[in-house]
Amino acid sequence: MAFVLGIDGGASKTVAAVAGGSSVSTQYVARGCNFTSVSREDAQAALVEAVRGGLASAGIVAQDVAAVCAGVAGAAFRTE
Repeated sequence: MAFVLGIDGGASKTVAAVAGGSSVSTQYVARGCNFTSVSREDAQAALVEAVRGGLASAGIVAQDVAAVCAGVAGAAFRTE
């Protein structure tokens, strides 16, 4: 079965949800990843934690994911 990974990254938390078929099978919550609230390193760590946690909670590996949809607050913010 192919799975879809959804990521909702905000200032207070980052949620990774895994869906298979027509329902969400699991979700994992990590700390926030908004680039305007945390450092880029902390944002990256939160995203990695959420994705790895979501995949582990679903009992799947990255190769089982057919599509990813992500919304990450602050991602388009330019620091230059």
